Amino acid sequence: MIAAVAALLYLPTVAFDFTLDDVHVVKENPVLQRAWWWDAIAGSYWPDQLTDGANNWRPLATLSWCFERWAAGGSEPLALRWHHASNVVLHGLAVLALFPIARRFCGSVQAAWVACALFAMHPAHTEVVPPLVGRTDLIAALGGFWMCAAFWRFRDTGGRHWLALSALAYAVGLGGKESAAPLVLLLPLADLLWHGRSWRELLGRAGLAYLPLLAVAVLYAFARISVLGEHTIVHAHAAPLAMIDRLSFAGRNTWVSAWLLALPVRFHHLLTTVPSNAPFTFPQPVGLMRGLWPLLALPLWLGWVPLLQRVPTAALLWVAVLLPWLPTSGLLPVAGGVSLRFLFISTGFAACAAVVGAQFVVRRHSSYLPALRVSALIWSVVALGITWRQIPNWRDNRTFFRAVLSEEPRCYTANYALGTSFALTGDLVEARKWFRLAIDVASDSPQSFRARENLAMTFEYGPSGRRFGPDAPLARALALYHDALRVKPDALIANLAAATVSSRLAERSGLTAVERQAYQSHAFEQLVRTIESHPDHPSAYLWHRRAAGIAIALGDNRLARRELAATAAGRAARKQWVLDHEGRLEWSRETQRAIGELEEALWLMPPPDEEATLRAALEVWRER
Repeated sequence: MIAAVAALLYLPTVAFDFTLDDVHVVKENPVLQRAWWWDAIAGSYWPDQLTDGANNWRPLATLSWCFERWAAGGSEPLALRWHHASNVVLHGLAVLALFPIARRFCGSVQAAWVACALFAMHPAHTEVVPPLVGRTDLIAALGGFWMCAAFWRFRDTGGRHWLALSALAYAVGLGGKESAAPLVLLLPLADLLWHGRSWRELLGRAGLAYLPLLAVAVLYAFARISVLGEHTIVHAHAAPLAMIDRLSFAGRNTWVSAWLLALPVRFHHLLTTVPSNAPFTFPQPVGLMRGLWPLLALPLWLGWVPLLQRVPTAALLWVAVLLPWLPTSGLLPVAGGVSLRFLFISTGFAACAAVVGAQFVVRRHSSYLPALRVSALIWSVVALGITWRQIPNWRDNRTFFRAVLSEEPRCYTANYALGTSFALTGDLVEARKWFRLAIDVASDSPQSFRARENLAMTFEYGPSGRRFGPDAPLARALALYHDALRVKPDALIANLAAATVSSRLAERSGLTAVERQAYQSHAFEQLVRTIESHPDHPSAYLWHRRAAGIAIALGDNRLARRELAATAAGRAARKQWVLDHEGRLEWSRETQRAIGELEEALWLMPPPDEEATLRAALEVWRER
């Protein structure tokens, strides 16, 4: 019943759109669009075009999305409904999977129902069920809960099928997300505290039961290394920290996470609390707090130790809350931070801990029972209110970011994302408003560059909607590109865009010869700056060709010959790059394109000796 209610609670999300990372991981993922089943299993979680290398491996989540896209016949709207409906069902199953664990911890069916109800209505789940990427946390929770329940059932009955089910569930959890990995440590701890086994027994015959789980862990580690290589442990965006900095970072995250486990009242805690000039995770403590945070966190990290002898169940639950949080705590050399999604599994064990704690208090002081009931009722009403208020905020990206800004108007990410959203739909006036707000928030920090660049890009279009049209305010666009380059002088796209806008301005009628030459000279300088900043870029030869055309228009044959020679050399380098990165099949198409561009460059009428040189190079390439 509670599992069904938990699913119904999030039923409205079936009609929701893609939000945040859903766009990149699900909607625009070529693996899902083309139903590449093997890549869904053996490929990176994040699409390759978004990262410098493979980043994370969560095959069951990717495979489930791929299957739903295939089952929908490739229809994105229908697949989207399937994606959201599956998350809703998985949430109900996660509540159901917690029940045998809650009954074991809490001791009675009624108490287990209460724990499952607290878990089902926890506001943290609003960051797990509505966004599609929460699928990873849902699968990890399902696998983790089933693993514990099945293994403890094996200890009770000795049935080997329960042990096999436990190993299978562990594999499912790991296939969903790496946060399920530490949960296996609960099993020997439970053997010590619950089943009264000694370390000697666990190292002997009793420890043989861990072998299937160990085999699953080894196979998972081997597969993860095979897929991710150097990114197996350290994510692409995780900077290495000294030990004291890591402890300080983790200490702060510990207390923030504890607060969020109790009752998260803010919408999307990450975006509404992080300073605008901070990275996407929480900032690193400095000064006195750098050394103070680890000390403040010690009671939360080690508070279970004094309970080992007196209240072993409480100690086990304490550890159970900590373990799934460990991969994102900051204590390990992986990406760390605080997000409600990271705490999904922990909320299940925390709900059990709340019930066990209440039972302990009532056994000591039965008069406290009415007060505890009232407290539980108040928490439930507040939690449901927060959940109902926050679920609609995930309807689509614009609704989401407006909700963030309603709590934190100076969130750079939300302002920038709204600008991008309106720019993509052609509402340039609205897009410019949000980009300017993002720039105001970030000021002159490097973070403001993207907003400045995108603001400039919106002025490449005029009221008619035509890019570089006669009504486009290109002079304004050029000035804004220069403003962006002031923040990041070597930016590739901004430099190329400034060169293109200058060339377009030079083509406009009504200019004096001096004005036209000034725009052409500026375009040439921007191209040269781009080439100098990115000399090994595979498209550098195209920039040389454009520079040659501008040099001819300026009447500078010496510069034109230099750039044309660089064009020829660049194409040879381009050929090698294609051979190295795309294979010979792609090179056959690339060859045709390169030859066509080379012949177009010859049309620019270089001196006869230069033309002969280029034609000789063309013949060599044709022979190859």
